[in-house]
Amino acid sequence: MKIRFTLILLALFQISLNHVCAQSLQNENSGLPLNPNRSILFGKDIVINDTAMGDQRNVAICSAFNGWLYAAYWVKEVGSNVASMQLTIMKSEDSGMNWDVLRTILTGGPREIFSSFKIAVCGNDLTNLKLFLGLIYYDTLYHSGTVVVPRFNGITGETETDILNDQSVDAHDIDIATDYNYPASNSDPGSFAILYSKHQGSTDSLIFYSSSNGGMTLNNHRVVSKSSDQFQFRKVALNYGRSSSYIDGQYFAAWELISINNSDFDHIYTAHSE
Repeated sequence: MKIRFTLILLALFQISLNHVCAQSLQNENSGLPLNPNRSILFGKDIVINDTAMGDQRNVAICSAFNGWLYAAYWVKEVGSNVASMQLTIMKSEDSGMNWDVLRTILTGGPREIFSSFKIAVCGNDLTNLKLFLGLIYYDTLYHSGTVVVPRFNGITGETETDILNDQSVDAHDIDIATDYNYPASNSDPGSFAILYSKHQGSTDSLIFYSSSNGGMTLNNHRVVSKSSDQFQFRKVALNYGRSSSYIDGQYFAAWELISINNSDFDHIYTAHSE
């Protein structure tokens, strides 16, 4: 009995030693990417914009043809009576090492929030560089969302126009995309597209808009899908892609369809443009 007890103690001691060794090599098994010198790849953070008196939430980022980076996030100012949220857009011209505020956007009142937003850049030259925001202004009192897509000068951040302003809907989610990486053959200087889900009447709809002239005008509009009164569209995703066999490229959409009455019967669907 004493021998068995001694063996058990030795086994426990050996396990504890192995545990200590494993802790000293935790970076190998932590799932974090490593640099060649074995330091954590994202171990040193670059602060984009530190607002001391604010609650920063959500973030979106995109890049332009020349490597410039754009980032957006919203911040709720503590004790602010001006608006419930402020959307801040940042720009970096040196691979993300330094960031400057490009512009800020306020919601319309204390009961309004940005429930969804995305950013995208279009253009193949500084003369036609445009930044787009896909926004849903959500009224927390009336529980309704308005879709707004403003276009900005990609260099100065100056507002040019709202290329879409759909105030007659209860919008859920929005995504925007461009073809700047591989311009479609029929787009000059680029193609830009919008996808959003909305509720109207007793059904939900999935709406698609696109532009073949760099977001100057939206010259294509499609209702991608409609739901029955038992289902609702929620999260959406949009991206552009092309291949050697389809040089003109296509927009690829994905969306979430949820069941109102059965939480175990949700689905993800996809479609693409022509």
